[in-house]
Amino acid sequence: MKSMSYELLVRHAHAYETRAPVKRFGHPKANADLYKQSRLHDAKEGLRYAFDTLTSAVLGTCSLSVEERDRLNRFISRLDEASDVVETSEVMDDFRSSVFDKYFDINGRVVPKLEC
Repeated sequence: MKSMSYELLVRHAHAYETRAPVKRFGHPKANADLYKQSRLHDAKEGLRYAFDTLTSAVLGTCSLSVEERDRLNRFISRLDEASDVVETSEVMDDFRSSVFDKYFDINGRVVPKLEC
């Protein structure tokens, strides 16, 4: 199940960046098969792309407190420190619930929420 969460998060980031829906295999890192211990480096690259893309969108759109900006920026270092799929999943789940779900809507496409 985590592998599909991974794929969807990378696809959502790419959809936001391109302003168009992204189908399965529409981005080279948006592939659930990459999300396993033996391909951890590839999975972390995909998540780094998603975190960078979505965090940059939030920072460029919303007026945030210093604490919130710092929290958003810490996701990359937390991801880099993760040593296995379990730790990576914890970071991904935290990002999904506290950043993506908070600041973005999926209504046919990925768009920032109006209230930041």
